[in-house]
Amino acid sequence: MRRRVFVATAAAGAALLPGRGIPQARAQAPAPAWEDIVGPGGLYRLRMPKGYRFLANPRPDGGTLRQYTFTFADRVLLDFMVTDFVGNEAHLPAPPAELAKRLVAIQGGMEKSWPGATVLEQGPIQLGAVPGRRFVLGVEQGRGVLSARVYFSPKALYVQVAHAPAGARQDPAIALFMDSLSLAG
Repeated sequence: MRRRVFVATAAAGAALLPGRGIPQARAQAPAPAWEDIVGPGGLYRLRMPKGYRFLANPRPDGGTLRQYTFTFADRVLLDFMVTDFVGNEAHLPAPPAELAKRLVAIQGGMEKSWPGATVLEQGPIQLGAVPGRRFVLGVEQGRGVLSARVYFSPKALYVQVAHAPAGARQDPAIALFMDSLSLAG
């Protein structure tokens, strides 16, 4: 199964390249205003463009999956997901080597959801005291790029994703989104 992001809004004049899933820009949409988001109990802070979509789904283990998504008219999809571990003892602190294995496995799972993806960059990262992993995948036969940062804390799993056409890899909105995250621990 091939995963694609399809964005088409008449107001922005976006058009899709035939059969490819990468939006083709026709007109530069005005930059949206950004707002600060603070998670329950101050667990996380992040900046998202105003107008983002928010979903919260309870999990069978008592936790909650929260997802914040924003799609620019014809450029970039920003996605932030938090899965908290309320009531799930399996995610309590693990030794650093075990956390590293979990993070690599999460990256592997994301790679599998993009058949033909190529790893362009990867490595461990740290946000405060929370270990993580960053990676950039070339997707859709090089026409797209998926940038991700994943953090695994005793309280939650945090996943930041930006999907963009390859030429928008250095888009300042991606850097603003990715660098705005802070975690309580």
